[in-house]
Amino acid sequence: MQKLNTTSVYTLSALGILGCCFGLGIVPAIIALMMANSGLRKIKRNPDIFSNGDAMRKARKVALASVTLCSIMVALIAYHYIAYSEEERIERQVEIMETLGLPDTFIEQSKNAEQADEIDAPSRKPEE
Repeated sequence: MQKLNTTSVYTLSALGILGCCFGLGIVPAIIALMMANSGLRKIKRNPDIFSNGDAMRKARKVALASVTLCSIMVALIAYHYIAYSEEERIERQVEIMETLGLPDTFIEQSKNAEQADEIDAPSRKPEE
């Protein structure tokens, strides 16, 4: 009896979950789901050869959960950038920093950096 490698599916799923906060976790999560589906197809074609079908089904569920979580995060990030203007995003960021109890000096530095970016932005016009 042969065993399929479920470790790589679990590892990529975990990387997907860890990377979902940045929107980049969707890539390893989708790869993990594709690997799990491929393994399950192999098991379906030759069920007598492989002994860890249940483990691969569990790994597929974890990969599916990772893809789902990452998809939700990508949708939230996209909504955030579509629904709010730059100023509103900065205000929300400051509110979150204040809620977390970050020092006022750190918050002021963040505000100043954002204002400096806004001042530089109009000077960056695309060349025609």
